[in-house]
Amino acid sequence: MATYRQIHTSFWQDGFVLGLTPEEKYFYIYLMTNSKTTQCGIYELPKRVIEMETGYNRETVDKLLDRFIKFGRIQYEEIHSEIMLMNWHKYNFLKSPKVISKIKQELLNVKTARFRERVLAILEESGLADKTLYRMANKTEIPRSLAAEVFERDKRCVRCNSETDLTIDHIFPRNIGGTNVKDNLRVLCRSCNSKRPTIGKALEDDLKLDGLTLDDFERICMSKPYHENPIPYQETAIPYQQKEEEKEKEKEKEIKDNIYAPPFNDPIKNHLHRLCEKCKLKGYNIVSADDLFEYIDKMEIEVIESAIKKAYDKHFNYAINTLEGWLKEGKTKVIYLKPKRRDDIARPRTSVAGDDFDYNSLSL
Repeated sequence: MATYRQIHTSFWQDGFVLGLTPEEKYFYIYLMTNSKTTQCGIYELPKRVIEMETGYNRETVDKLLDRFIKFGRIQYEEIHSEIMLMNWHKYNFLKSPKVISKIKQELLNVKTARFRERVLAILEESGLADKTLYRMANKTEIPRSLAAEVFERDKRCVRCNSETDLTIDHIFPRNIGGTNVKDNLRVLCRSCNSKRPTIGKALEDDLKLDGLTLDDFERICMSKPYHENPIPYQETAIPYQQKEEEKEKEKEKEIKDNIYAPPFNDPIKNHLHRLCEKCKLKGYNIVSADDLFEYIDKMEIEVIESAIKKAYDKHFNYAINTLEGWLKEGKTKVIYLKPKRRDDIARPRTSVAGDDFDYNSLSL
């Protein structure tokens, strides 16, 4: 799929957009065009990433998110850091088979159930959803290839032999730590799946129907086959928890690399950007940084640094006003900012020619 997003020209004449502040318009466009957006309109977007990409601090990000939630334009799930654009489907859901296929594929990665169910409902209303979509999407953390293997292995509900309305079930439920290993997965029809208890004595009784007890939990759930090994628990198997920790570390490293990537191509701009953040300038962000960068060609970098340091823990505009004042006074070099030493101050003269001048040598 394309890695760009289109915005219709009528966006700027929309009644809702016309009522937004410039800051809100910028943030709204960011939500629709950032690199994390998907075809289904649901994507993971940690607040730290928003801070780095927009230049806003956490307080501003929280306020803007809350504002658009109240507007009814987005929903944000704190647990998974997932965001859903409420009206995305009106302008981006096409009946193209490729687009629908992409949406179905993306739904498998959606972790927030209520977000996923809303998109499924929209697709069903449009006649674009099917049973395969639901049964593959209702367990979003299960890879598509693994889900296909489970369906191929069981082919029907393992309890009532039904061949319709099939879903994937965790033998040991996720709420007690059940994992996504193949041996913990099976096919159940929706009716049998919905009747299963997930905790307490009722769960123990339900496991007895499969000839299992809670003592079998570790044997089934805590090991994962190495690659595609058909023998799940031989010596080459590695602990499932270890595998998950490795994935989590890789994900954290990827996020960290994205977060701390220099926002500008110019090293001088990156230096001034870091200095502004270090000096805690209020109201500073990547957008307003352009006002600061205008002075790079007008004065020495050390002068700009001095203005930033002078505005420590104050508003960003304080630094800009300081630079503007120095520019009018001609203080474009750092030497002009240094106070004159006492020895540099010219002493008043007592005579035109000096104290050692011989006035008698003057001829009339």
